[in-house]
Amino acid sequence: MANKIKVIAKKPGKAPYVTTINNELKSFQRMVDGHIENFQVMTDMALICNEEGRLMGMDYNFHIGGMPFFGPCFFVGTDLESGEYTDCPATLEDIKELCPSFMWGEKK
Repeated sequence: MANKIKVIAKKPGKAPYVTTINNELKSFQRMVDGHIENFQVMTDMALICNEEGRLMGMDYNFHIGGMPFFGPCFFVGTDLESGEYTDCPATLEDIKELCPSFMWGEKK
């Protein structure tokens, strides 16, 4: 398991950005301000978000396939065989196509 991994993070009202984080639960929780929830969006990529973002009154961030996400989120690579998280395989352009609802700059 890699100690650090590349992710694509997205905060409400802000453009997504690439960053590196520790590959551990506590770092994931800090990124989303709470307990994490994992949504497999592709065979090699997952979206990590706050499982109670909406209930906690966090700001709307974006939606994928009609499902809204609230609060900070990030995309991470997944190795389904080992069950481990890896570097995000997507680029910012890939994410832009996957998530056309992203705000790509300042708040509307």
